Amino acid sequence: MTEARDGRDAAASEQADDAVVIYRVSTAKDAEDGFTRPQRRDGRWSTREANVGYAATSAAAAMLEFLAHLEGATEPDLRLLVGRIPGELVETLASPPARWRERPYRAEVQQVGDEWAASGRSVALRVPSALCPREWNLLLNTSHAMHGRIEVLDCEGLAIDARLRT
Repeated sequence: MTEARDGRDAAASEQADDAVVIYRVSTAKDAEDGFTRPQRRDGRWSTREANVGYAATSAAAAMLEFLAHLEGATEPDLRLLVGRIPGELVETLASPPARWRERPYRAEVQQVGDEWAASGRSVALRVPSALCPREWNLLLNTSHAMHGRIEVLDCEGLAIDARLRT
């Protein structure tokens, strides 16, 4: 990691004021859409009809999410998308529903994201990660009028270490 001029690492320098840095692992083909692509399947926090995309607040959490949902072989041409969203466009879920970590995904948990997206209250909703304590995911409302304020900072090649797949 490179150092910023004042001694902070490069990731810290990506934070602008109260901006939130977000990450997503994607195939090279899908990376062209940046953070605008809604998820095309039901997720923990939303149904496919909600026009919601997912991101994470750390690169490691984005990799965990990608691997947890990967079916079959690892794509050979992956990308790590890095973005930034103004903090005032991010809402944090105050209290997750009971049993929100359970699988299969629960309708009352998906309803949280669906209702949030339909309300148009914010561009992003920060929710806890079911995979890793103290990590966060973000639901991105791809239909929100201010969604275009999500800035793509980087799109770098990513190789998944084979030890993570065995």
